[in-house]
Amino acid sequence: MTRAEDRRDRRAALGRRWAPLAAAIVTPLFALLIGADLPHALLLGGGLVIATLVSRALPYGNRAAWPVLPYGRRAGARRDVSSLTWTMIDRSGSISSTGEQRLRTVLTAALELRGVDLDSTSGREQAAAVVGSGVARWLSDPEAPTPDPRAVRRTIAHLLDENVTT
Repeated sequence: MTRAEDRRDRRAALGRRWAPLAAAIVTPLFALLIGADLPHALLLGGGLVIATLVSRALPYGNRAAWPVLPYGRRAGARRDVSSLTWTMIDRSGSISSTGEQRLRTVLTAALELRGVDLDSTSGREQAAAVVGSGVARWLSDPEAPTPDPRAVRRTIAHLLDENVTT
């Protein structure tokens, strides 16, 4: 632990130790400032001190151990959908690298179910007719720029609508 981290930890511990006392002093002063009478202001401060002391004395709160949920990497559609949802779009609003890989896999599989082969010229033309030229270029060329997320959403919705109706 570095010296700066040690000082920061000591300051935090000091703050945790003296914050209730400071609040017990500041609360009645604030109550008096906004127009409460002295007995009610003292009651607010005393109530805060008692609540703090009781909460620290009881064996729960920040010392309680939260149960660890049994989260494993189980196979299944629910985990796949969850992972896909959380990894599709990055902070800038574009498709993340993990999202790109998953989208390529899903869209390529959907086109293969339709009998479209992205390796052939006629297959690329068929793919452009089905998913649009930008998305088809992105699927067949790894160096192509990533399509707009809205275009990908439209493509997925289009493929889902056609799969539902057929």
